[in-house]
Amino acid sequence: MTRNKADKDGVYGRRDRPILTALDKLDEPPSLTTLHTLIQERLPRIDLPELLLDVAG
Repeated sequence: MTRNKADKDGVYGRRDRPILTALDKLDEPPSLTTLHTLIQERLPRIDLPELLLDVAG
């Protein structure tokens, strides 16, 4: 992989792997919380082992 000078001094920090930094956590807006609740109410409750047996059978 060819890298330019900016890659060596910046993103890659003179290494073969990119340097990743953590992002600041964003607060969840109330609309996202409401959407999550609505979706959870619509999804059926399942038993995972039973689902796997149904798929495999």
